Amino acid sequence: MDINAIGRRHHDWVARMGWHNKTVLEALAMVASEIGEAADECMGDEPTPRYGEELADIVLRTADIAQVHGINLQAAIDNVTIEWRDTSLRGAFAEVLVDMSHWVNAARADTLNEQFTLSMARVIRRVMDMAERSGVDLEAQVLRKISINETRGTRGRRI
Repeated sequence: MDINAIGRRHHDWVARMGWHNKTVLEALAMVASEIGEAADECMGDEPTPRYGEELADIVLRTADIAQVHGINLQAAIDNVTIEWRDTSLRGAFAEVLVDMSHWVNAARADTLNEQFTLSMARVIRRVMDMAERSGVDLEAQVLRKISINETRGTRGRRI
């Protein structure tokens, strides 16, 4: 998956929708909401069919943040290593939230720094691993979601 190319495409769509009018913390809140939606799709014994779409939303929102701030997301992902403390899907979501908390805290600094990029990369690396472990073709889901977004437009939504 060429995440930087996906990021550029999604960033262009977000710009056309007029949604680059948010702070970095607002953008991170939207990533967190997507993490919550993905977790909600795993509350039963097996992830629902919408699980992959929600993981794609996490990738797209993150890729847009990377584009806005000039971050080479692919390079950041390639340079990060993660270890899983819990192999369950619910445990994986807890670990994503731990990394998300570091990402949010890094965004509160005067300038975005290496910790911001590292935390971003860790969140996406975990999402990619979770998709693979669950048999989700994340690239296909991301491309499908881009197509849906481009067809539906803003649907009257702010940000």
